[in-house]
Amino acid sequence: MKEIDSQNEKLLDISFKEINRLADCGEIKTALKRVEALACRFPEHPRIIHSLGLLIYRNGDLKEGESLIRKALTLKPDYINAYYNLGWILHSSNRLEEAEEVLRKADSFAPNNPKQMSALAHVLVLREKYREALDLCNKVLAMDPARYEVYGDLGSINLALGASELAFSYYRKSLQRSGNFTTHSCLLFVLNLIPGVTQAEIFRESIAWDKRYTARLSRHSRGHFNNCNPSRKLRIGYVSGDFRQHPVGYHFRPVLEAHDKQAIEVFLYDTSTQPDSVTEYFAQQADHYRSIAFLPDDKAETIVRRDGIDILIDLSGHTANMRLTLFARRPAPVQVTWIGYFNTTGMMTMDYLFGDSITNPPEEDQFFSEKIIRLPNNRFCY
Repeated sequence: MKEIDSQNEKLLDISFKEINRLADCGEIKTALKRVEALACRFPEHPRIIHSLGLLIYRNGDLKEGESLIRKALTLKPDYINAYYNLGWILHSSNRLEEAEEVLRKADSFAPNNPKQMSALAHVLVLREKYREALDLCNKVLAMDPARYEVYGDLGSINLALGASELAFSYYRKSLQRSGNFTTHSCLLFVLNLIPGVTQAEIFRESIAWDKRYTARLSRHSRGHFNNCNPSRKLRIGYVSGDFRQHPVGYHFRPVLEAHDKQAIEVFLYDTSTQPDSVTEYFAQQADHYRSIAFLPDDKAETIVRRDGIDILIDLSGHTANMRLTLFARRPAPVQVTWIGYFNTTGMMTMDYLFGDSITNPPEEDQFFSEKIIRLPNNRFCY
């Protein structure tokens, strides 16, 4: 092992400024090469090993990235940033119990660290430990009122506790500070739960979401070259984070089972990091199953286009694990939203919404960006 003296530590600081700049610009592979060169010289330096693991993770090798960050922690057991990033990796992989354990350990090394505390609060929200999460969020804001992600977690906590109007105010605060599109989707969702909010108001906010985050993507969408032979099977793709034990999964199951295998070829695009036995059943029932949970939209778009999908159906809308940004790229010639969300997406690239006359009364059609196809009884399949 090569020791690093104070002069080399200064040079290392300069190197990491450039490495961080490259990573922030999305040049992950170039940054990775720089860190790999440093690791050849100093194979046991925790900062280098941690950075190497983080970049390898961001480049798509989740297992190796996690392993290297854990190695950095064995070399430096009080390495706070490594705990934070390991906690985030575990959270992203839906290993929430492990993530909580790692972040609590970090807190034992650096108590009252707002960054660590906010990360732990977020995991506690996902684990439905709302009271502890609420207390932690308030402590974080007392120390650092600028931590916008905490406002989002406070929104989620109050939504879970039934305080919709308070949830809306926190989501709005978070949005004002972050401009995050998922936070804006949360805000849209909670608008549906506040008495007195009109469909016109929800529509305006939904259109604002589309203009802010996805309209520019649709301007660069490519054409479609689907096979026009009328005798071939129609290719239908479903995109959802709920192909699992979830109400959407329960409603979708009879639809999947009822498809005419002689006329329809079914593709499932799973955006969830929580597969279970229901997921396995769906994967067996469908003609094709793809997990796109960890894929960026451009790669997911390539897959959908390569599959030659004729009709792409969103089952999430403005709810968890949605991939509306994929639909903004229009990877299929016909796009539909259904089941998971009960209102307009606000998107110009979403052609149809499957609804019913109760959830979507005809007099409100003007406040939907989609054309509504009303099912005869209700929008669900029992």
